Amino acid sequence: MPREKRAAQFAPFDALKGFYDELMEREYEQNKEEKMEQSEEDIASLTQTILSCKKDDELFVSYYDESDMHYHTICGNAKILTAERIVEIYQNRRKIMSISFDDIQKIEIKKTL
Repeated sequence: MPREKRAAQFAPFDALKGFYDELMEREYEQNKEEKMEQSEEDIASLTQTILSCKKDDELFVSYYDESDMHYHTICGNAKILTAERIVEIYQNRRKIMSISFDDIQKIEIKKTL
């Protein structure tokens, strides 16, 4: 038997191609969450933390994404737009996301650059 045919017998075989991806997608869909209501103390604490942020502070922000109904956490440098009530997150000096104050669950300041 030629070497190429011998090696082919050990190649991975996926009898149900795409089945694993479909399972992962269904699990993701089933784990959708409702947005949690926050207490007045939590809101005051978040507001205080947001207002204490300086430009280019490195933040970890946990937020609710209404489009997919899941909570996510993102890390990056911050730019706070208080008039618009938005936190902009930058990575490598590129804006990657804008998050409304109302969608923020938790915010943690890591360091100032």
